[in-house]
Amino acid sequence: MRPGLTAKLALAVFVPTLATLATLPGGALFAAEPPCRICAGVLVDDPFVAATAVEAAPRLEKEAVFFVAWDAPLDGTASPAAAHRLAAAGARPWIRLLFSTPAPLLDHLDALQHEVDAAVELARLSPPQTHYEVVWQGEGGSPIEPRGHAFLVKRVAVALTGAQPEARVFAHPLPGDSAGLALWYGEGVSAYIDGVAVAPADDPALAATLADLAGLDPGRTVALAALELPADARLGVAEVARRATSGIGITFLRSAAPTATDLAPFKVFANELRGEVEPDPGTTPPGGTAWSFVRGED
Repeated sequence: MRPGLTAKLALAVFVPTLATLATLPGGALFAAEPPCRICAGVLVDDPFVAATAVEAAPRLEKEAVFFVAWDAPLDGTASPAAAHRLAAAGARPWIRLLFSTPAPLLDHLDALQHEVDAAVELARLSPPQTHYEVVWQGEGGSPIEPRGHAFLVKRVAVALTGAQPEARVFAHPLPGDSAGLALWYGEGVSAYIDGVAVAPADDPALAATLADLAGLDPGRTVALAALELPADARLGVAEVARRATSGIGITFLRSAAPTATDLAPFKVFANELRGEVEPDPGTTPPGGTAWSFVRGED
């Protein structure tokens, strides 16, 4: 039930006035557990550099959701230290687990188990709220065979949540065509994951993928990884809002070494849009291109 436009307009994101984000009224973005409907993140090369930027003002408030993602090789060198520092600063660590066991996986189970063990050890030592994305590099070929990828995702998800029950597991369902997605989901992978990641594509192609996912796995959180961070980071916030209205729950922006200035608009965004907030396609505020959101209590 929506009693009026006031609460909805307070959560509208306007392209021409993104500088005023800091003046928006406070509220409760998603309290962090999936599904995440309107969340932002940054994909970085060095999570320690990102942690320094996250620690700067403005600080992330309790229950604000802002992800920092980075790649972790599974050769025993990955450390949980960055994840702990980011969590202490209020961010949500998102570790992309890079599996390199070649296909077919069933012919390389010893190598796979070695990588699974490394992932489990990393999860065991990382903060409970850490999110993990299962990335299968295989032999570098494309497309990756969907049944093999599904087997990997299920095995890794069971191992990670066994070591850290609060871990959240995402997967990139490859290939991204309708037949490949149907085959991937046909392996029963949905019961093992908290969400899926999709790669950037033009709007029609991405809309088709989202439609396929909505039919195969209704309500599942979808992460988009990753768009390039604009020179004016406030425009990145607008892109997060735009993507949220199309069904993307988490939009990642890529920046090798984001600064405190780069991340400030996203932290304000995360602080202001806490709680049960979702897109409101029924309201289009005046004053330029805009996207409206409404709180659950409205």
